[in-house]
Amino acid sequence: MACEPAPVVGLSQFGERRVAPLRHATPDNYTSYWDVPHLLLQKFPAPAFTATTKFTFTPLKDGETAGLLVMGRDYARLSVTKTSDGLQVAQAIARGADVCGVEDVFDSRAVDSSTLLFRVRVEADAATHFSYSVDGATFTPIGEPFVARQGGWIGAKLGLFCSRLTPNNDTGFADFDWFRFTP
Repeated sequence: MACEPAPVVGLSQFGERRVAPLRHATPDNYTSYWDVPHLLLQKFPAPAFTATTKFTFTPLKDGETAGLLVMGRDYARLSVTKTSDGLQVAQAIARGADVCGVEDVFDSRAVDSSTLLFRVRVEADAATHFSYSVDGATFTPIGEPFVARQGGWIGAKLGLFCSRLTPNNDTGFADFDWFRFTP
């Protein structure tokens, strides 16, 4: 199951009142994000905007990953991945993803926190710029600029993902607390 519904407002197991996050689990067996059916995407809301999400990544196995994705015939992603050395934040781009284009990682950095904020700034010419924060105050730019390209049916989309490359009965997950757009 890719997304598990959660109650909007309720009591946690510890009794405090909270708004439940979106939990996105990690399916397997894909070659690129063009092939992944469980992406949570929406069309760009404006020609220029900034989107920010806060989430906590709880991986179980090396190779599990979660993050923010700009999707079209080409795509770019900002992700956090569990490796044998710890958590790595990376930006990757796949050009020609709709025709089996290969994904290239342009920047990768170690992080100590599993609770992260990911941000993408989209300019009027569809150029996108990714950044991340471990403290919620300072955002660090990462990777290369990427020009969003339309998808097969509609324009470019933006959204969230959580995935892994290898089959496994036990799976990690990402709890996305919020996703916000600003001008």
